[in-house]
Amino acid sequence: MKPLLVFVGALFAVSSTALATSIPTCVTNTLASYEALANGCEINNLLFDNFSDMESAATASALTPSEITVTPDFTLLDEGLAFNAAWSVATPAAIDSAISFTVQTVNGADTLDDISLSATETYTGNGIASVTENYCVGSLNGAGNHCPSTLQTISVSDPPALNNGPVTQTYGLTNELSVTKDIDVAATAPNSTATITVVDNNYSQIGTVPEPISLVLVGAGLLGVGLLRKRSRR
Repeated sequence: MKPLLVFVGALFAVSSTALATSIPTCVTNTLASYEALANGCEINNLLFDNFSDMESAATASALTPSEITVTPDFTLLDEGLAFNAAWSVATPAAIDSAISFTVQTVNGADTLDDISLSATETYTGNGIASVTENYCVGSLNGAGNHCPSTLQTISVSDPPALNNGPVTQTYGLTNELSVTKDIDVAATAPNSTATITVVDNNYSQIGTVPEPISLVLVGAGLLGVGLLRKRSRR
């Protein structure tokens, strides 16, 4: 019985260590809280990390990370994040948010294959509400001048009307992306307004994603306990 006890004890030790060092699951919280995450957060097989932002405004108050809410989307193999805030201006004013982060597969597999973008936007007069997203495929070094591959762009805007998305782009299979989204509302002509309330991103994967290793270890630990009980009854 002693070898079995050692085996079960080792399983629980490994399981406890895996759980203690695991990345937290993404939850609805402020962008400021996401930026404070030491190692990002997970949605199923995707790890979202390295959050940062730059805020600016003209004749209006710039938003702060605490005023932007991030909501995870747990749709299996089409996970993503929604950004909610009051990007809203009336003549004459403009507000701009540049939000950056990285996306990578937890299991390291090249299963990421497309990106989609949509936004809830409105405008009146000559107002403009737009979201332009630059993303780098196959790199976590940022979607700016550091992208070693061709920087790609996806966008939605109002006007023209009914161009709120979702817009989807596919790319070669990869296990990591860098993303920077530029959320902009501007109203400079007389009697104009522009508003964005939600910006939604999803990152599709192909195939079947295996269960996290921590769950496998816990299951193995429980199996060991069952074997121990069965043997002790003999």
